[in-house]
Amino acid sequence: MKNKSLFQINTMNKSHVLFLLFALVFFGACKKDEEELETPPEVNEEELITTLLLELSDGTDTFNASFRDLDGPGGDDPVIVSDLELNENTQYTATIQVLNEADGEFEDITLEVEEEGDEHLFCFGFEGISDIDVAYADSDGIYGIGIESNWSTATSGSGNVTITLKHQPGVKDGTCDPGDTDIEVSFPISVN
Repeated sequence: MKNKSLFQINTMNKSHVLFLLFALVFFGACKKDEEELETPPEVNEEELITTLLLELSDGTDTFNASFRDLDGPGGDDPVIVSDLELNENTQYTATIQVLNEADGEFEDITLEVEEEGDEHLFCFGFEGISDIDVAYADSDGIYGIGIESNWSTATSGSGNVTITLKHQPGVKDGTCDPGDTDIEVSFPISVN
């Protein structure tokens, strides 16, 4: 009988050991799942845009505007240069380039905007001048992007054009409302 009780005790100890091992594995797995849930998702880090260049051409004359803020927001004032003195009743082809020129770098962010065209949209707003129509000349397959566009002038006037690059991952709908603003620049413009 002594052997039988010793066998029963060994079986009971084995059961307890197996139960403890199972519990440790189970609770350890739950802890790991909790840790994975607490890890924030990867964020697509935005590129630094220090420079926006705009060029308009009617095939004969070319007009340029540039914005440069090499030390970024909060430092020195940006340098804005504009010779946008367009002609009445004229069609222009517009091209935008955005760059990172901070710390002596030269990175053409326009390439990323084009590659991620379904997440980006250039928007054009006019203040004080209303007789300029803008049509997108490039597309992500559904909506315009605005790296290239066609501008049509009508009557004379002067004011400002505001160019905004919107970042719209998952919410792009062809309007300027959704998303975050990557850069927004205003240039003086006149039509004579």
